[in-house]
Amino acid sequence: MNPSPIPIPINIVACGSTIGNLLRFARGVDLDRSFRMLVEKVGKTVHLIRRENSPREKIEGVRGFGHTFPEAYTTWDSSVKRSTSHQRILSYQFGGLDLMVRFEGDGYISSSPVAKTVKGYAFDDLESLGITESLSTGTGKLKVSDGGETVPQSSIFDLKTRSIMAREKDHLGEQLPRLWIAQVTQFLLAYHERGLFKDSNIEIKNVKADVTEWQELNQPSLKRLAALLRLIIDKAHASKDGKLEIVWSNGGSLEIRKQLSDAGDVLSEPVRKQWEAWLGSENKGPEDSEREEELMAAQSDSESDSDYAACDQECGYCGKCIY
Repeated sequence: MNPSPIPIPINIVACGSTIGNLLRFARGVDLDRSFRMLVEKVGKTVHLIRRENSPREKIEGVRGFGHTFPEAYTTWDSSVKRSTSHQRILSYQFGGLDLMVRFEGDGYISSSPVAKTVKGYAFDDLESLGITESLSTGTGKLKVSDGGETVPQSSIFDLKTRSIMAREKDHLGEQLPRLWIAQVTQFLLAYHERGLFKDSNIEIKNVKADVTEWQELNQPSLKRLAALLRLIIDKAHASKDGKLEIVWSNGGSLEIRKQLSDAGDVLSEPVRKQWEAWLGSENKGPEDSEREEELMAAQSDSESDSDYAACDQECGYCGKCIY
């Protein structure tokens, strides 16, 4: 998490999975895979919450080596040993919307010394968001530790392992939509022979140009995604309680419907109030705006501030408008 003491305007808080599913729908690909997510408005910000099987769930009868490679070829830095995952949060503009997207990084390539973490936005104001050593409800305790190093987004890699027998397939092409969402430009592809990885079968490629090319070739789909996100925002704001559910089932249509009463809340009431005060404020002075720009620059290494859609409510978010 990288909370800022200054309220910042964010339209959507999501994860790689929820944005990925909506992008898949907008592209019209892999529509045999159903998905479900919850929508909840917190202040002026719309949250998209994954509601599917665990991403770590194993498929019965399928044996892979995606977890054995990291154990043999990667290490945790001393300050974060015993961690189970590395979650990163990006903020970037897409289709005129300000997005905050969480995703899991597989690792990073250390080509040069990275900056040591210093006290600043990252942990100074955790209490202002209701993140403290003691949870507001329940008997458990949440401990937040400050440590480690700042790892630039450009060093993060995405890892895929495949059988050496499938070396001729376009494995990168399949992953480009995910890499675009997470703004990951390093792709590590490791081939194994019956579970054995050899150094000669490990490829590391900077795919920034590939991601950019994919973005240019998929402008129509990205415009549809931007229009869909705007539609979801409008529906959430129009809803009485700001709670919706999005469901896609194979052979059906995309449904945006009212949440069931037992779906639960995204945040506890005390934390919700803190987030409402943090996200979506429009009352900022020049100094606040300057600090906001610094924060946004620190959160994302993306050099692109492209806008992909010019749709608005008047055109019904047709996805076809251009500037």
